Amino acid sequence: MSVRAAPARGATAPSAVAYLRRRTVGRAADAYRRWIGRAVGWWTVLYLLFWVVVFAVAGVESLAPLERRLPHPGGLFALAGLVALLAAGLGGRTPPVILDRRDLYRLGLGPQRPWHVLRWRWLVKQASGVAAALLLGGAWSLVAPAWFGLSAPYAAPALALLAWFLLGYRWLAYVGHPRQGPSAERRFAGGAFGVLTALTVMPLAGVATAQLLLGGASGPFADPLSLLDPLGGLTRATPLTLVVPALLALASHLCVRRTLAHDWPPRFAPQSLVLSQVQALRTFELMAGLAGLGGRVADEGEKRRLLDALHDRPGATRPRRSLPLPGRRAPQWLALAWRTASALYRRPLLRLVGALVAAALAVTSLLGASGLGPSLRGLAATPAADLPAAGMGGLLGDAFGVLLAGLFLARVAAGLLGPAFETGTRPVDPLTRAWGRALPALLLLTLLVAPALLGLRWLAAQLGAPLAAETLPGLIGALTLVGLVVLSLEKYASWSGAQASRWEPQLVAALLAALPALLLNALGVGEWTLLTQLLLLGLVAILPV
Repeated sequence: MSVRAAPARGATAPSAVAYLRRRTVGRAADAYRRWIGRAVGWWTVLYLLFWVVVFAVAGVESLAPLERRLPHPGGLFALAGLVALLAAGLGGRTPPVILDRRDLYRLGLGPQRPWHVLRWRWLVKQASGVAAALLLGGAWSLVAPAWFGLSAPYAAPALALLAWFLLGYRWLAYVGHPRQGPSAERRFAGGAFGVLTALTVMPLAGVATAQLLLGGASGPFADPLSLLDPLGGLTRATPLTLVVPALLALASHLCVRRTLAHDWPPRFAPQSLVLSQVQALRTFELMAGLAGLGGRVADEGEKRRLLDALHDRPGATRPRRSLPLPGRRAPQWLALAWRTASALYRRPLLRLVGALVAAALAVTSLLGASGLGPSLRGLAATPAADLPAAGMGGLLGDAFGVLLAGLFLARVAAGLLGPAFETGTRPVDPLTRAWGRALPALLLLTLLVAPALLGLRWLAAQLGAPLAAETLPGLIGALTLVGLVVLSLEKYASWSGAQASRWEPQLVAALLAALPALLLNALGVGEWTLLTQLLLLGLVAILPV
């Protein structure tokens, strides 16, 4: 993309920038106010807030101390902090704050000081993060004494300061990224990012090591280590734990101001434009979902093109590998199956491996739910009288295990059905469409049954427990459940217009697959479950929707 922000050659009137910013933000706020008043209603908002307050007060009053306190969470907090820093560092390819208003974007292209233009959007982003951190810290201050026996009155301000620091840390990671090219701002941001990373990672790593590996910090270094911990306010009741978060927040803010003193980062303007369009597409989909409009309201191809432009990968949506085309006289269902299989085959290698691993785990869970997992009755440490009767659930536990495994399989199968197919816009028979889209997923999941079954047999041998059911009936039941889940998911998603990736079609498919086990086990005729599943699969397969 060729859009570049012009460098700020002079300190043009900040009052003019502030005036334009106020007009832009005021106009957007007024539009939001009118939209909420018409679409939702302010009395409805007040009513919901009233009940939120009532339930929050009731929850606080019902909080009771545990008889046995939970282990000290300091090590887990330090580990979570390290993961958050790692995620912020790896996300340095995109800016955490953008110019998402037309007037602000045009203003950013002019010779204005970057901080004057970005300040309002920065403060809004910062305020939202600080507010969320205050709520989270307040909730922790309430539950910490009851569950962990800890007093943490300064958890809310400590988390608020860390949220302030994290936004600046993400900005420094973005400006200091090597893709920004050689510049003084990039070198400064990279150095500041490295220093802040070292000052934050070392105490967090020390606390995590002391708590998780050594069983807790002890000795003469225990108190200094806890005072240097940025997350010490979550486990200690002293205001000294706010010193390190405050210094980190101040340092990151000053470094951000330094990087925005003269010039924009080279890639900031085009990325702001692309991210604004992606945000508009997502907002449009959200509003369409709230309005009850089904179907895919945004073009997935356009989304992918925007994301590729965001990461400077022009032409990344162009297929780099493809399956052989079907013949010219091939039936429609084969062409649709090729379309679905090609969408899966053209994925990036990492995403393709992730999809295969998730599919293998889903098939394994379904085999375990069908009785092909290790039987708990075979474990010597568990008295047989304390276990429920063996049924369809196997390792996962009766019909509820079938429901959970079916939901997991539906979640995975949603990514194997290929691009969405809008009904009513193409002259395709419903049965042709359903079998064409579902066939690659059915073949892939069926091929994964054999290695998953071998893995469950190995697990049973390691545990010294037999399989919960005979192999042949359990295998037929598992394959029947695979067909039920995949076909039900595709047919319901196409019939209702809802995306297969949403929870509604997935839950319907899982409930339909688990319905025979749920009903027949409750009626005491669980031996009819397999036959009922086969009949239900035949009905779903021939249903023309």
